[in-house]
Amino acid sequence: NHEPILALATAMAGLSAASKRAIGSLQAEHKAGDGAKFEGDEFYIKRLIDVARSNVEQGGHPFSCLIVNNVTGEILAECPNEIAQTGDPCSHAEIVAIRKASSILRQRNNPVDGKNGTVGEDMRGLNFYIITSPCPMCAAAMAFCGPDHIVHVTTRPKWSKYYPDRRRYIQVTDFIEPSKVICKKLPLRQEDRMEEEALKVFRAWNAKNCSTAPK
Repeated sequence: NHEPILALATAMAGLSAASKRAIGSLQAEHKAGDGAKFEGDEFYIKRLIDVARSNVEQGGHPFSCLIVNNVTGEILAECPNEIAQTGDPCSHAEIVAIRKASSILRQRNNPVDGKNGTVGEDMRGLNFYIITSPCPMCAAAMAFCGPDHIVHVTTRPKWSKYYPDRRRYIQVTDFIEPSKVICKKLPLRQEDRMEEEALKVFRAWNAKNCSTAPK
């Protein structure tokens, strides 16, 4: 069955150089996640954290997203946040991953029931794995996709002191309450067994990008 390989090749063709570097070493380590079987949350969370860690090492932000078929285990998208590499403020990991997965679904012409948009929009049967509880933009985007499950590892209050992303009108802590409004309607849950590993990625970003360590 060459379909998973073709899907991976298609997704890789559309990825930025940063994304290719971030996931290349993971592909070399083992072939799991190629659509043979669903491996369970812990497996995909480990890959998720590895992608975010690699992204930080290469100058990116400490976020990543996996979109996984929850029956076959095929990883349709495995993407880091690409804002630092592209300058596109909308290139959050979830948005980048949605674009890649949507492209694959459209090429396959996956059947849909019309209850969540057309082919490529409906992500029923898929799980999203994300580093943190999402910002309002990403929460809304995932809501439009209609996946079966959204699993996050840590939460904004835990990592915000390591990642002071202040903007002209807002800072990251301003997103907490607006996100809750959307997330209440989503199949969102936290899997925190590897939360400390995820927080290490934020600390690594802080050590690399901030002159003083947080208290």
